[in-house]
Amino acid sequence: RSTPLYSSAASDVYKSQSNNHPDNNDWSTGLTSCSLDWESCWWSAWCCCLVSARNKATFNLGSSIVEVRNIILFLLVIFILFSKVSIILALLLAVVGSVWYAYIRSSTRTTIRRQLHIRGSECDDFVFHLFLPWCSIAQEAREADIKIDKKLDLISGDDLSSIVFPQHPSNHLDNRQASDSNLSLIHT
Repeated sequence: RSTPLYSSAASDVYKSQSNNHPDNNDWSTGLTSCSLDWESCWWSAWCCCLVSARNKATFNLGSSIVEVRNIILFLLVIFILFSKVSIILALLLAVVGSVWYAYIRSSTRTTIRRQLHIRGSECDDFVFHLFLPWCSIAQEAREADIKIDKKLDLISGDDLSSIVFPQHPSNHLDNRQASDSNLSLIHT
């Protein structure tokens, strides 16, 4: 199982900001607000297709496993064309596929905006997903974290809201080191 994508501290900051403006029809965070939540920034930059699929499942717009499977199939087709047939054809398919994927993701963003009554246009959504896909996907994920409050597994789409995750091992090391240093002070 994967861990939740967002830390509770970042979520609390976003929720307190959004609660100040209950009638606000804008996104709760800015398009480039990844610096407020480094974890969403990292996941969206390196695994944007997984975060995108999970966003779709979080807003009940489709299955995350189907979306991941389609992306893997598309990449496999490009790889086969690139290695066996023609580099030019593979590059052309990659460009056309990227624009098509931006269109698909922008239609998902448009549906999310309509569900949450957020201002914007389909053209803006398409441009954001074509040129800033990582930022757009991270913004949608932060919005899901704020408004939906439902944690899903990145691949399977299983609900993780009821699972309690253990603390990171470094927290235990810090506590043990602190107690060891306290013992050494007592013995000296």
